[in-house]
Amino acid sequence: MKEFKTRKLFFSKYPYKILLDFTDDKLNPTDSIRIVRQWASKRFKKDLMSNWKEDWEFRISDTYTKCYVYLEKLSDVEAISKRFEKNITEFHKPSNDKILNLLIDDKDNYKRKLIIQSSLYFGEFRYKFVCKLKNSKDEDAVYEWMTEYGSGAGLQFNTDWVFTPSSQSLYVKDKQQLMVIYLSLREYIKYCEEIMLETEI
Repeated sequence: MKEFKTRKLFFSKYPYKILLDFTDDKLNPTDSIRIVRQWASKRFKKDLMSNWKEDWEFRISDTYTKCYVYLEKLSDVEAISKRFEKNITEFHKPSNDKILNLLIDDKDNYKRKLIIQSSLYFGEFRYKFVCKLKNSKDEDAVYEWMTEYGSGAGLQFNTDWVFTPSSQSLYVKDKQQLMVIYLSLREYIKYCEEIMLETEI
C-alpha cells in the first residue's frame, strides 16, 4: 500500500482518501462495488440513496475495478481498512494532527480553500483564483478588468499577478487584492486557493 500526504480537503470536506482495487478479485467488479456500498450502508446506518454523502463519498473507475473512497473520520478509515484490507492500494491522509486540524478548521470557508505544500505557485504566488470561463469573450473581460484595475493600482502583469487562460487561473501575491478581485470578477470565479507552506506550520 502506498501512502500519500493530504494537501487539501477532498471535495472541500474529506481529509482521507482510500483506493480500493478489485482487479484480482474473483467477483464481478460491479459486485465488488455493491459490497462496498452495502458495507457503507450498514456502517453509517443510512439508506444508500439518502444523504450518504454526509458521511462518505466514492468514485468508481470506468472499468469498475477500482473505487476511491473519501472519508471524514479516522474511525471510519480504520473500519473500512479492516474490512477491505487486501484491496487497499493507496491511502491519503494528513501527515500529522496539526495539519488535519488546520484543514478541518478551514472546511467551512467557501470562498477560500487551504492547500498545504512545500512551495508557492510559480515560486512566488500564494493565492490562486480558479475561474469558470465559458469562451474567449469571458477571457477578454478578465484581461480588460485586470488591465484597467492593475494600471490604477500599480500592479504589473507576470510580477504582481499572472492570468493563465489554459488553466483558467489567476495567481495573486498580495492578500490585500483578494476582496477587490473577488467582488469585481465574481461571475467568473469558482473559488480561491491559498497556500500555507509546510515550513510555516
